[in-house]
Amino acid sequence: MTLAVADRGIELYLPDLAPRLAPSSHWNFNDGSTNATPAIDSESWAHGTSVAGLAAAEGNNGLGMVGVAPGAQLASWVVFTTNGLL
Repeated sequence: MTLAVADRGIELYLPDLAPRLAPSSHWNFNDGSTNATPAIDSESWAHGTSVAGLAAAEGNNGLGMVGVAPGAQLASWVVFTTNGLL
């Protein structure tokens, strides 16, 4: 099962999330690219990452928490426009 997080992006290389990533499923609807990471590195832009962790964080790795669907694959979809916010 692949769960798409439609938000401002997911920090794809976090150790709790990287093992859960679905290959070739990330999309940035704003610029038409596969770069589905947050445009700005700040807490206010981390909502998608937080949602992804709650949903599917890797379990039994000694880091943080376990998501409610730890076997799910994750796709990051950037759907909120960044125009004027960069």
